[in-house]
Amino acid sequence: MVQDESQKDVDEYLKLFTNYKLKLKEAKAQGLHEKPSYKRELESYKKQLAKNYMTDAKVNDALVEEAYNHISNDIKANHILVRLAEDASPQDTLVAYNKIRDLRKRAVNEGFEIVRKQVHNGKTVFGEELGWFSGFRMVYKFEKVAYNTPVGEISEPFRTRFGYHIVKVFDKRKARGERTVKHIMISTKQGDTSTDAETRIKDIYTKIKQGETFEDLAKEFSDDKNSAPSGGLLKPFSSGQLSVPEFEEAAFALQNKGDISEPIKTNFGWHIIKLENAKPIGAFKELKPELEDKVKRDARSQLIEEALISKLKDKYGITNTDLSYFKTILNEDFYKRNLETSRRF
Repeated sequence: MVQDESQKDVDEYLKLFTNYKLKLKEAKAQGLHEKPSYKRELESYKKQLAKNYMTDAKVNDALVEEAYNHISNDIKANHILVRLAEDASPQDTLVAYNKIRDLRKRAVNEGFEIVRKQVHNGKTVFGEELGWFSGFRMVYKFEKVAYNTPVGEISEPFRTRFGYHIVKVFDKRKARGERTVKHIMISTKQGDTSTDAETRIKDIYTKIKQGETFEDLAKEFSDDKNSAPSGGLLKPFSSGQLSVPEFEEAAFALQNKGDISEPIKTNFGWHIIKLENAKPIGAFKELKPELEDKVKRDARSQLIEEALISKLKDKYGITNTDLSYFKTILNEDFYKRNLETSRRF
């Protein structure tokens, strides 16, 4: 009886394995293994499997601590960018590098802001105001240089995937955490004057002061149709996430839940803001798991891999990393286990 059951299991497994191999053969005959979507998915799986092995604990811990320091502090900076494709030729790369070097010299002598405004053309050269930002808001190379540049100084030229940059840091401060707010917005509609919108927002503000419910007024009067149905509620945000600095400053000026701002004006119109929640930056121990995950998904992860590869090279005395020989032997014979090792090996 045991033998019969065992044979039954073997037969079932053999049937499954045969069907599996037939499906693989059919898929290959149809050329599915050459499809770009399949190749992308396979490459993704390879990277996922490698992640558990391509890591260096010391470097990972250092990057996580650095990330916490960055999210705990905000930076106010502007930059000048000379655009350059990632696959640019050596000649084009040298031209872009020399150009950013010249712009830095001019910025030092003539003033960063004067040069930034003069050279911006929105195509090949960008001179942009960045406002306040913190960790993970910029590409890592840019973020690292900005945090390592003293207030009032202009960085040396550096390259990201966008091209060559120089950055000037104007100020640094402790991060203000996260805010969740509700707002009532009166936009300046076509045909209206700014006075019309200001009058309407002041009337609403008077109603709030007289005791009417903020949320009901938002539903009835707010021109922000996305947030009005929920009483004006917006998604949580931190410094630098909004493109409206006046709104951001007014929101962070509110300290206690339920505090309501006076009417403020932005490019979108007039607003009244109500604070729902003020969340400070958490302790390192609390945020560490989240930061570890972000570091693994960020460009920082490349530094971890590079550190591990360098350590392994040193450990095993590897100086020659030419893999061309191995490419020649990874053929059908290799996968069928008919490999005969070359005498060179």
